[in-house]
Amino acid sequence: MEKNKGISDPWGERKRKSNHRWAMPLIFLDWLLRRIVNFFHGWVLLDFLNIISRFSIVFAVIFYFYESGERKKQKHYQAWQVINLAQGKGGSGGRIQALEELNKDGVSLSGVDISKGWLQRINLKKTSLVEANLAHANLWRANLEGARLWEANLEEAIIGNANLKDAHLANSNLRKAVLVGSNLEHANLENADLEEADMSSWLISPFEYLETNLKGANLKNAKLKKSNLRDAILENANLEGAELTNANLRGANLENANLTGALLPPVEVEGERPVLEKRVQLVEANLSLANLRKARLGGVDFTNANLRGTNLEEADLTGIVQELINIEGRLSVIRKGINLTGANLELANLRKANLAEVDFANANLKGVDFTEANLAGANLASACPTGAVFDKKDDVCWSEFPEGIEDGGSTIQKGVKFVGANLELINLKRANLAGVDFTNANLRGANLEEADLTGIVQEPVETEGGWSTIQSRTKLVGVNLELANLRKANLAGVDFTNANIKGADLTEANLDKTCITVEQLCEAISLYKVYLSPEIKIKIEKECGYLLNKPKFNDHGE
Repeated sequence: MEKNKGISDPWGERKRKSNHRWAMPLIFLDWLLRRIVNFFHGWVLLDFLNIISRFSIVFAVIFYFYESGERKKQKHYQAWQVINLAQGKGGSGGRIQALEELNKDGVSLSGVDISKGWLQRINLKKTSLVEANLAHANLWRANLEGARLWEANLEEAIIGNANLKDAHLANSNLRKAVLVGSNLEHANLENADLEEADMSSWLISPFEYLETNLKGANLKNAKLKKSNLRDAILENANLEGAELTNANLRGANLENANLTGALLPPVEVEGERPVLEKRVQLVEANLSLANLRKARLGGVDFTNANLRGTNLEEADLTGIVQELINIEGRLSVIRKGINLTGANLELANLRKANLAEVDFANANLKGVDFTEANLAGANLASACPTGAVFDKKDDVCWSEFPEGIEDGGSTIQKGVKFVGANLELINLKRANLAGVDFTNANLRGANLEEADLTGIVQEPVETEGGWSTIQSRTKLVGVNLELANLRKANLAGVDFTNANIKGADLTEANLDKTCITVEQLCEAISLYKVYLSPEIKIKIEKECGYLLNKPKFNDHGE
């Protein structure tokens, strides 16, 4: 009781009891504090207030989440308002943030119109832009990885150095779009229109190279007319049925790519008025192991291209290309062959391919299979188709080999095959054809002047037991050489069994140890200064000696 004495007294009572007026302020402060302490003496009230405050916080949180849907709707509404107000206008206009926020919230952007927008470095990874309008938009270094852009309009859009890996661009419009240095690895561009699009790789400075990556991309039936794919990476890409008319693939890497049925048509002429168009450029391109089966490759320039192991079976490389040139002030249309000059075709498959009038000058044709190919009028001058096609032990001229095959007598076939090929009017001048198999080929009117068809070829090969020397023979069995030019050709050891050399010019040819009959030789038009073994020469003198002393003149009297 003593402790609480004076706590409940009113202020008037305390004032009356005080005898010292100078201490009145201190007495009042003491009285006030005692009253406050007495008021909060019941701690139950504080606990109650604490519980109330906690309930208030929980209620506020619940209310916040309850209202979040409305707030998100409001945020999306504002984002769409920004996008729609900037529609068709240049610049960013706040669209980058708006689009990224919508994409972050999983909102579909299908059908959105962001044409002409300045959207550099925008991040729209895995967004849905189906049927969106991005024409003329600047998407430099944009992240569109895995984006769905089916049937989107990207005409003349700048998408350089962008990430389009795994993007879905089927049926999209990419006409005249700039895709320089972009990553399109495994992107789906099936049926996309890429006419005049620039997908080349650029060296923009000594320290920065923009490399366009189309590795594994699906370009099936894509329209790539006049597109620029210079130095682009197209390894394992699917270009089946793609239209590459006048496309530039100079230096492109198409290793293991599939161009089955690809359309690369030659220049067309409408009526009497020629239409000038550039050829498809595959100059110095890497087509190693590419699949070009049944591809239409008319008008293609393969100069110095790498076609090692390429499959060109039944491909059409028809060399009849019409090109507009200026001759003495007048425009004229000329016919030119497909250019495979200096190309590496080692081990390529050209079975049944149409190679009429193709230019193979200085090409490497080692191991090429030309079985049943059409090479009518083709130019293989100075080409290098060396390689061996080995004969069986029952060959009619097997005895000409000193020791046969030294690796155990097995039948090995390697090297160039012209079996059953149409080589009519082909130019093989100075070509190295040693060991080539021409069985049943048509060489009517072919030019084999100074060609090397040496029949006995020794070549080192690596076997399990080490290196061995093997031998092969050039086969002209059953070949049609009617009217062929074999002047100064080296035919030593060649097998001419059942070959037709009627009207052929063998002037100064080397026929040493050649498997050929006197009857065949007598059908030639000239054997002037031909080199024959003495025993054969004696027989020739008896049967048709006049051919040994009668030179064949060409149109120039030479």
